[in-house]
Amino acid sequence: PSAVSFQSSVVGESPIRFISPDDGATFRLTSAIPAEAQKIRVAVELAPNVRADSVRLRVNGQPLARGDSAWWRLSPGEWRFEAVGVDARGQSVRAAATVKVIGAGE
Repeated sequence: PSAVSFQSSVVGESPIRFISPDDGATFRLTSAIPAEAQKIRVAVELAPNVRADSVRLRVNGQPLARGDSAWWRLSPGEWRFEAVGVDARGQSVRAAATVKVIGAGE
């Protein structure tokens, strides 16, 4: 898998924020690596008042995983990752990051 730099994609004191992937990142698939090995880590950082077991990760509106991180296999296109959790007051908290994946032949 490609190396991924970890940086917040949500500015400010958000109770939940993406640390990977970077919002706006572009990835390129390669024929030199098996497709099933071309993955990125999808991860969020949580404030102490957000329970990790309350977090749901989604990609383009579809469930990806429960918890604060998961691996996602790269596929050509534009993808929106969302994280939704619940804070100690029962309020919904969310963050999002969008990436583009370019196919090996593009």
